[in-house]
Amino acid sequence: RRPWVNDFPWHARWHRDLYRMEGRIGADAGALAFLRLEDSGLRGLPTVFAANVLTGSGVTGDVAAEGAAMVRLGAELRGMQAAALAIDRALFVDRVMLALFEGEPGKSLADTLWDYGIAAKRIRAMIVAETGQMAAPVFVVSQSAGGRTDGRAAPILAEGLLDLEYFSLQFVVATPKYHLPLEPGSASRLTAAAAAYVTEIEALAAGARLMNQDWYCPHLTEARLSGREIEVRALVQKGHALVLERAAHGFALEDGPVIEAVEIAAPDRLRLRLGETPTGPMHLTYAWGATGDRRDGGTANRGALRDDWGAAALYDPAVTLRRYALAARLPVHPA
Repeated sequence: RRPWVNDFPWHARWHRDLYRMEGRIGADAGALAFLRLEDSGLRGLPTVFAANVLTGSGVTGDVAAEGAAMVRLGAELRGMQAAALAIDRALFVDRVMLALFEGEPGKSLADTLWDYGIAAKRIRAMIVAETGQMAAPVFVVSQSAGGRTDGRAAPILAEGLLDLEYFSLQFVVATPKYHLPLEPGSASRLTAAAAAYVTEIEALAAGARLMNQDWYCPHLTEARLSGREIEVRALVQKGHALVLERAAHGFALEDGPVIEAVEIAAPDRLRLRLGETPTGPMHLTYAWGATGDRRDGGTANRGALRDDWGAAALYDPAVTLRRYALAARLPVHPA
C-alpha cells in the first residue's frame, strides 16, 4: 500500500475497478507518480493505464512461459488494449516494473541474472505481440535489501547488476532499499511512506531512460589492496560525485580485518583503512551479507554511500530523494 491519491481521475485509468482503495499499489502508484511528475514539469498529461500482476510466491516458476504470472500479464495487456480502443486511444507500454525471486533467497547470482533476462525477453515479446509496438519498454527494478534479520541473499547482488548486464534490454536499477524502514512486525515489507519513496524514484529513473538520459545509482566496480588500505572504485553518473553520509558506512570484509575508517578519495573513489594488514584472499561487501535484527526498524543490511544528486519528493516535500549506492560484493585484488 502506497500513499498516493488519484489527483488525475481523467488521466489515470484501470480497465477494471480492482484498485479503488485509499492509497495505491504497484503499477497504480507508479502511474500516479508519473502523472504528478509530468504535471509538476508543466508537461501535457497522457492517458495512463496501469496493471498489477501479483505473484504470491516470488519464485522462478512465476515467470515461466506458461506460468500464472505470464498468463495473467497477457490478459492484462488485452484488457488495457480493449479499454484504450474504447476511448479511441492506442496502447503503448513504456515501462514494466519488476520484482522477482524474493521467495528464493538461496537462488544463485548467475541464475538470478539469467532468469531476469529471460523474463524480460518473454515480457517484451508478449508486449510486441499484443500491441504491435516496435519500441521496447524500460524494465525498472529496485534492488531488494533482504530482511530484518538476514541480508545474505544472492538475488540482491544480481539485481544491482541488471542495468550493466542487460543494457540492451533497457533495464534500469532505480534505487536500493537498504536505507528504508520496514513495517513493524514485518520481516521485509516497507512502510507505506518508504514504498512511496521507491515509487517516485522509479518514476524518475524510468522517465530519464525514456528521454535517453542516464540514471545510474553508484556501482562499486573494483577493490585494490595496498598495505593496510583498500582503494574502491565506483561507476558514478557523469557530473556527480560520491558522498558518505555518516561513519556507519556499511562496508565489511569477509575473511579480513576490521575496517577502521572510510573516506572519499575522489569523485568516483573511496579509501578504506584497515586495522591490520590482511594475510589472505578476501571479499569486500557493501550493504550486503549482514545478519541480526538491528532493532531500529530497518533491514539487517545498511549503507551510507550515495552520490550528490537530490530532489524534494512530490509525495512529501519534507523528504529528500537520494540516489544511494547499490549493494555489492567484490573480490579484493592486489594493487
